[in-house]
Amino acid sequence: MIIEFLADDVDGVHQNLAGFVEDFVNEPATMPWGNRSLLFRDPDGNLVNFVTPASVQEADTDHGTCSGRHATRTVSACAAGGFGRS
Repeated sequence: MIIEFLADDVDGVHQNLAGFVEDFVNEPATMPWGNRSLLFRDPDGNLVNFVTPASVQEADTDHGTCSGRHATRTVSACAAGGFGRS
């Protein structure tokens, strides 16, 4: 399973998760088609991908063109709480 989130700043997400995530599959990188991506495995082995689409990188995000702020908070909260583990 791959879970994907849109993010305003993939590099910022990486910095926020560095203390929680043990298995980064790919550090932040720009894909050949222009998207910026970060890929890691959660504690259950699921792949989690944060993406900043090329169009969002060029857009003015102050106008709400990306929901990355919410996605960043969501995964940070999940990481801190063990991704829903009891």
